[in-house]
Amino acid sequence: MKSATNNTVNQGIGAYVEYINSVRADELQGVLGEIANKLNEELTQQDINLIKALKYVDNVRDFVSKPNEILGSELTKHGEIAEQIDVNINNARCVLNGLKERFTFEGVGRTAPEDYLDGVQAVQSKFYNGLNNTLRAVLEHKEKYQYFGSDGQSYYSIPKDYYETIQKILNGENVDNLNGRTIETAKKLIEEIEKQTNRPFNDVVKPSISDYSDVQLGKVNETLDNEQASLSNQADANKEVLKNNAKNDKAKAIDNSGPSVAEAAKVTGVAAAVSGGMSFIISVARKKKEGKSITQFTADDWKDIGIDTGKGTLKGGVSGLSIYTLTNFANTPAPLASAYVSAAFGVVNLAKQYRNGEITSSDFIENSQLVCMDSAISAIGAGLGSVIIPVPVLGAVVGSIVANTMSSISKDYLEKKEQELIGEYNRKYMIEIGKLDNEHAIILSKIMQEYYMLGEITIMAFDFNLNSKLRFEKSIDLARLHNVNEDEILKNKYDIDRYFLD
Repeated sequence: MKSATNNTVNQGIGAYVEYINSVRADELQGVLGEIANKLNEELTQQDINLIKALKYVDNVRDFVSKPNEILGSELTKHGEIAEQIDVNINNARCVLNGLKERFTFEGVGRTAPEDYLDGVQAVQSKFYNGLNNTLRAVLEHKEKYQYFGSDGQSYYSIPKDYYETIQKILNGENVDNLNGRTIETAKKLIEEIEKQTNRPFNDVVKPSISDYSDVQLGKVNETLDNEQASLSNQADANKEVLKNNAKNDKAKAIDNSGPSVAEAAKVTGVAAAVSGGMSFIISVARKKKEGKSITQFTADDWKDIGIDTGKGTLKGGVSGLSIYTLTNFANTPAPLASAYVSAAFGVVNLAKQYRNGEITSSDFIENSQLVCMDSAISAIGAGLGSVIIPVPVLGAVVGSIVANTMSSISKDYLEKKEQELIGEYNRKYMIEIGKLDNEHAIILSKIMQEYYMLGEITIMAFDFNLNSKLRFEKSIDLARLHNVNEDEILKNKYDIDRYFLD
C-alpha cells in the first residue's frame, strides 16, 4: 500500500513537472515565433527603406541629365549640383536607417539667401574653385545678409575636402598641397568669419557630403554610382545587424526559458504539499481502521499523524526537487525521472529495513527488483520507444534494465554490504541470461547495446566539459539514434542559421 502510494505520488509529481516543462516549451515557441515575425517585418522594412533611398539618388540623376536647366555656366553649374546631392543623398541616408527626411528645397526660392533647409536651419552652399575663394564667398554672402551664420539658425556648407583641410590648419598640422601664403590667408579669412558672426568657425561653416571634384558635371554620375553602391552595402549591413539582434534575442529567450531555481522551488512546494496531504489522509485512514473516529483521536494519535505528514511533506519535497532536476538538468524524461526517484527511495528504504533486520537479504533483492520495475518500463518507453522488442526477449530486457538500475542506485546511495548483495544478484542474473538460445541472445545483446549507447551518447552530447565540436557531433549522432529525418538534423553553421533565421 505504502509503496503503491509513493509511486502514485511520484508519478503525479512527474506528470506535473512534465506539464510545467510543456507550458514553458509552448511559451518559448511563442516568443521565438514573435522574434521571427519581427525579424521578417524588419527585413521587409529595410528593403522598403532602400527603395526609398535609391529614389533620392534617381532625383539627382534626373537633375544632372538636363544640364541646360541648371543655373550658371559650364564652370559654375556644379554649385546647384552640390545642393541637389546634399539634400537628396542626406535624405537617402536618413530613410535607409528608418529616420525622417531632414533636408528640403520646399519653401526656398531659387535665388533666396539660403539654398535649402536642414530641418529648421537655413543653409547656403558655397562650392568655389579653391579653398580661399570659397571662404571669401562666405564672407561676401555674410556682408549681404548680415544675420546669416550669426543667428544660430543658419550655416554655410562648403566642400568636404576643403573643410577637412581647414581643420588641419586650425589644429596646426602640415598641409602638403598648400603653400605658406595660402595657409596664412586662410587663417585670416577664418578669423574674419568668426569675428563677423561672433561664433566659432565650425558652428558657422559645416562640411558638405561631397568633395569639390565629386559634383563636377564630368564626374557626378560616378559619384552617384558610388553613393548607390554605398547605400546598398549599408542596407546589407543593417540586415546583418537585425539578424544578429534576432539571433541574440532567440538565445536569450532559450536561456530564459530553461529551468530555474524559482520554478524548482515551486515544484518542490507543490510536491511537498501533495505528498504531505496524501500522507495525512493515509495516516488518518489508518487510525480509523483501528476503530477510532476522528473525535476520539488522542494527543498521541495526532502526534503520529503529524509525524507521518511531516515525513510525507519532506519526502514529497525531495521527490519533487529530484524529479525536476533530473527532468530539466539531466535531460531525463519526466516519467523516467519520477520512476527512477521512486526506485531510489524504495531501494534505500529496503536497505534500511535489511540493516535493521526487518527483512532478509532475499527479501531485499526481490523487493528491490519490484520497485525498480517502473524505471525499467519507463526507460523502455522513453529511450527505446522506436525499438521493436520481441515478446520472448521482453522479460530479459526488463530484467537487464532492472539489474542496471539497482546497480546504479547501489553505487550512489547504498552501503558496501548492500552493494555486494546487488553485485552478487547481477552476477547470477548474467548467468541466467547466458542460458538464452542463440537467436534471442543476439537480439537481447543488440537491444541492450543500443540502450547503453543511447545513454552514453546523451551524456556526451550534453556534457559541457567536452569541447563544443565533439558535443555538436555527438548531438548529431543522438538525433540519428532517435530516428530524426536526416534533412531535419542541423549539421553545420549554415543549417543552424537557416533554422533560426529563415
